[in-house]
Amino acid sequence: MGISRKKQNYLIFVCWLMYLVAQLGRYSYSSNVTLIMERYGVNHADAGLPTTFYFFAYGFGQIVNGFLCKKYNKRYVHTFALLLSAGLNFALFFGVTFAAVKYLWLLNGIVQSTLWASLILTISCNIDDERLAGASLVMSTATTGGTFLVYGASALFSAFGHFEWIFLTSTVGLVVGGVLWFFGSRTLNFQTISADSQNASAKNAAVPVSDRSRRDKVRLAVLICLFAE
Repeated sequence: MGISRKKQNYLIFVCWLMYLVAQLGRYSYSSNVTLIMERYGVNHADAGLPTTFYFFAYGFGQIVNGFLCKKYNKRYVHTFALLLSAGLNFALFFGVTFAAVKYLWLLNGIVQSTLWASLILTISCNIDDERLAGASLVMSTATTGGTFLVYGASALFSAFGHFEWIFLTSTVGLVVGGVLWFFGSRTLNFQTISADSQNASAKNAAVPVSDRSRRDKVRLAVLICLFAE
């Protein structure tokens, strides 16, 4: 694939880390709904609106980005998504009116929806076929690990009477992830989809049909497994 095993390892790690810290920005609100209700003096139905807005935007965004991720520059889009999610979390830490929270979380759902399909596509296009199963196993731990981290941190901060610190923690984690991706991905020599498309015919002409079929099936299986996130 033109990428050394060392760079492939780094690619798997940075994709895993990005999606791990993305969970901080995703669940920082929902892990503290009860305390947010007390802070803003709202009922459970009102406090649930931002979460509803988020998952509606995220679900729709996943479908859209499943098609668009082949076209956009992943280095910039991923960086922008993490940094914007960081800014939205910082807004909640800083303190905004509750009326604005649902709209901020709607935007958070939109930007977070750009990550999963694009990261999986990046991995499937750049990792050797025999390593895809291992990469899928590693990536599958990002959601669980990130969820455990955000709920654990929220419980710890709540015990100290400062649940809002989870928003600051999420901000820092997302900024670190965004900066790491922006500067680290520059050296990875990613195969963009446009480059893949241009070279696909030449590569396929040199690969037996049976091998191409096996390769496509492996990638498809990994993508299906991972997309059920």
